Amino acid sequence: MIFHLLGLPNGKAGWELATNPFNTKILYMIRMLKDLGHEVIHYGVEGSQVEGAEHVDVVPLSLYNKVYKDRDNSKPDHLGEESGPTWSVYIKSTIRALDQRIKTTNKEFILNFLGYPLRDITDYFADRAIIVEPGIGHNGSYAPHRIFESHIWQANTYGKQNPPNQSYFPNLYDAVIPAYFDKKDYPYSAEKDDYFVFLGRVMWGKGISVAVELTRELGKKLIVIGGGNLDDPKLRLTGDLSHVEHVGALTTKQKVKYLSRARALIYFSLYIEPFGHAPIEAQLCGTPVIASNFGAFTETVLNGQTGYLAHTFGDLLYAGEHVKDIKPATCRKWAVDNFDLDRIKLMYDEYFKKLFGLYNGTDWYGDRPDNLDFMNRYYPNEK
Repeated sequence: MIFHLLGLPNGKAGWELATNPFNTKILYMIRMLKDLGHEVIHYGVEGSQVEGAEHVDVVPLSLYNKVYKDRDNSKPDHLGEESGPTWSVYIKSTIRALDQRIKTTNKEFILNFLGYPLRDITDYFADRAIIVEPGIGHNGSYAPHRIFESHIWQANTYGKQNPPNQSYFPNLYDAVIPAYFDKKDYPYSAEKDDYFVFLGRVMWGKGISVAVELTRELGKKLIVIGGGNLDDPKLRLTGDLSHVEHVGALTTKQKVKYLSRARALIYFSLYIEPFGHAPIEAQLCGTPVIASNFGAFTETVLNGQTGYLAHTFGDLLYAGEHVKDIKPATCRKWAVDNFDLDRIKLMYDEYFKKLFGLYNGTDWYGDRPDNLDFMNRYYPNEK
């Protein structure tokens, strides 16, 4: 099968782009699709580094540098960007490039990771390609076939789209497939040092104030990894911050050095988290997670086995005092067995096969699979 991946209009794809999760989603998706034997074509900014795929330049480097030469990639502001000079050029150029390549009807896939901002592209090819919106962990989605990162976010999306007092019948060709990671990029360590980590955009909603207050109460050091400024009054930080060290936004190779040796990751989001990549990254390193007991954490953190889920500050204090009893090997096994590329690619393989069949002669009553193991969740062998 042939997959056309819509990349970032406002960033060069590559592992040096530390703060954009969409960049990571795209690069890992390329790894999985190539491993499954598919042809992959990526559309992005000139100079992007996408190993394993054909890259098509649709935003000139000269324009990109003109618009973003002064941007600080350590800040999270650009994650909310959805329009601008590079975006309009991206859309027009990608439509032209796809028009030259897609010559058959419903034989090739277009994957749109960014949703609505690039909808003009997928609408143009709605009758010629199979349109999929993968990795949905954002508000709003539109594609005829959608892959959500968690069941909670699928239900949340359906609920928002459901008019009051009316039943909502989901698309049977939507799916839930978790976010995916390469275990080789996350070194495991059974030995832990006596500090905690906060990893994510430094903003109030991500729970930075909770992490600061909890570690202060525990008398422990907190290392903050992520774009933002601890002096921002919107963070609502109060009291002594001498136990906090902010190391900024880091690449994967840099941040795992802190994650792998941490006592725990504190990820107490104050909003409904669609997925949250950091808890899986931590568990892959053998590091337990202290998280809020709502949102996708109920699907990614096993309370008492790979970390703790909390409601109150008292819960958090208990978690912080007892997280040392969590076994690093259990964290690693849970994360590898359920979120590694080798696991998730089987789910995508089955999904894309079914969807291709739907458009090419194998309908809902089509061939039975040999098994349904691709939907399994694998739990640690502990009581």
